[in-house]
Amino acid sequence: MMKDLTEGNPQILLWRFTIPMYFCSYIMLATFSDLILRVVLSFVFASFLGVIGVWLSWPFGWSVGSVLSLWCNRNVTKRLEKTFARKE
Repeated sequence: MMKDLTEGNPQILLWRFTIPMYFCSYIMLATFSDLILRVVLSFVFASFLGVIGVWLSWPFGWSVGSVLSLWCNRNVTKRLEKTFARKE
């Protein structure tokens, strides 16, 4: 059987509920940058490519959003590893 992680350590139980709220800013950063970038790029690309420029703004926005999501995930993982690192 698996041992419960909260057994004997109430801090982990507290972190289990506060981590999603604490790191929500990273998720919001990636999401809103994707949305804002798509709108800005659609105006920029549409000025010289027309309708095709609007369609091209989506993959560019998604790509930047994906890179930011990976960067945020890496930062969150590093912080969690520092927080819950076992001292041996």
